[in-house]
Amino acid sequence: MELPQKIRNFIEERTEMTNMALPWNYPSIDKFDDFQAGYRFNANTLENLTGQKGEFDENWFVVCSNYFDDPFFIDISETENDYPVYYAQHGAGSWTPIKISENITEFSNQLKEIKELEDDRDLLLDKLKNEFDLENELWKEVYESTLEDEDDEE
Repeated sequence: MELPQKIRNFIEERTEMTNMALPWNYPSIDKFDDFQAGYRFNANTLENLTGQKGEFDENWFVVCSNYFDDPFFIDISETENDYPVYYAQHGAGSWTPIKISENITEFSNQLKEIKELEDDRDLLLDKLKNEFDLENELWKEVYESTLEDEDDEE
């Protein structure tokens, strides 16, 4: 698949985080299709895993994953919206997407902002509390794990 330039740019930036809920793994551009294993297709049998209700949608492509291999993905058909970013936890045979960012550029900027504050927990917690939707499952998890990390340091 030929990746749109905005998606290529995001992948090439590789903003790796220390928070395990956020991106840890990125594909290389030349192995992008291989990175879809376990989401779009079975890595062992090469069986297609898209198309059925609850399965990975045929328009979804994983652009990175967290420590737990939970995917961050885009819907390639959403070009007019600059590729909103979705997240889903590995489920019991089905995927429930959660929109976490309005577009790939915003997601990239959010990651960079969090990365800049990783060493200052108070500022990071304040930013997460005031600028991120903590009703959103992912951002709530990021906030809570940051809070727990702070408690572990005391």
